[in-house]
Amino acid sequence: EIDVAVHSLKDLPIDHLKELKIAAIPERKDPSDILYHPNGLSINDLPSGSIVGTCSLRRIGQLKNLRSDLIIKDIRGNVETRMGKVHSGEYDAIVLAAAGLIRLKYDITKYYKFSFDEILPAPGQGALAVEIRKNNEKLEYLLTKIDNIKIRESIDVERGILSYIGGGCSVPVGAITFVDSLNTMACIVDPGNGKKTFVQEEKWSGKGNELAKVISTRLLSNGGNQIIRKYN
Repeated sequence: EIDVAVHSLKDLPIDHLKELKIAAIPERKDPSDILYHPNGLSINDLPSGSIVGTCSLRRIGQLKNLRSDLIIKDIRGNVETRMGKVHSGEYDAIVLAAAGLIRLKYDITKYYKFSFDEILPAPGQGALAVEIRKNNEKLEYLLTKIDNIKIRESIDVERGILSYIGGGCSVPVGAITFVDSLNTMACIVDPGNGKKTFVQEEKWSGKGNELAKVISTRLLSNGGNQIIRKYN
């Protein structure tokens, strides 16, 4: 019915339909997560017992790893709906993707931004994916003009980690790969108790798919395999 679909890349399944492909990854906004609190409180400033909203297993686990005294509560709806639940008092704070707020023209400097040491983003978070049918060669050629090869290379590592681990985009895996250097940080976290398995690889000189395999293997062998079996 359509020729092109534009997705938030982090929500795009790893296993594509065979007749479709990602023709371009044109840009990436800030991949970080934001703590939305009306007064801009940081994660460490929240009083004990504060109710924090998120429906992401990845965020739940990493929040519990940082603050086991917080109450993590499921939340649904678009950005404005979620913000409204904070202002109504149903939640004290919520976790949102910085990129989504930026694209909606919010000033994220007003709110606390998690460092990657605190919360690693979902693979591909902040990036867009332009998807087409594989047999549309003319359109694919046109879209190469907006494809950012460097961004694609780094995101391929992140999504490669998720692919090797298995389980799709709902498993509690965080990853970020930096453009040019391919320096990568990744984790598997238990949303039940906050236990976090973390791996960092710097100064990688090989191929991106090899890096993804090395990191995923280390994550799984260091305790991540038990977590994935629980939540896959």
